[in-house]
Amino acid sequence: MASAATRVFMVRHGATVVSAEDRFAGASDVALSDEGREQVRQLAERLRNEKIAAVYASPLGRTVETAQILAAPHKLEVQTRDGLREISHGRWEQMTRREVEEKYPDEAAEWEKDPYTFAPVGGESGRDGTCPAGARRAGAQASRRKHPRRFAQGDHPTVA
Repeated sequence: MASAATRVFMVRHGATVVSAEDRFAGASDVALSDEGREQVRQLAERLRNEKIAAVYASPLGRTVETAQILAAPHKLEVQTRDGLREISHGRWEQMTRREVEEKYPDEAAEWEKDPYTFAPVGGESGRDGTCPAGARRAGAQASRRKHPRRFAQGDHPTVA
């Protein structure tokens, strides 16, 4: 007998107030911009007819707001999970790419070579943020509660 598959929509938050400035803001709690809110509203409209059973997000404001906009048409509450947070860029947080290249040229060069395994001082690598345990837990919780097998999550907000 075939089992029903769980469909997961992994959604990145909309543009933020620092996106256009090319700033590192992984762990920094920066707000969505008006453009970001419009991006999310358009996605919410596209997902309106999907059978979404749960919506998860990291506790950062930009991800919670993104998730709330996505959850509204489905009348769902957003569930926050720390395991869904973005990686920290350590001492690079809130700096522009150019500022990092000027202040920490060796680190910037290493990151350019391999952003997946390199971590700036005090920060995390891309690998550290790959498939966080929180995403797996959120999926398992959705399955255990016998949701209609669709959910979304993320620091990406996840819609299930």
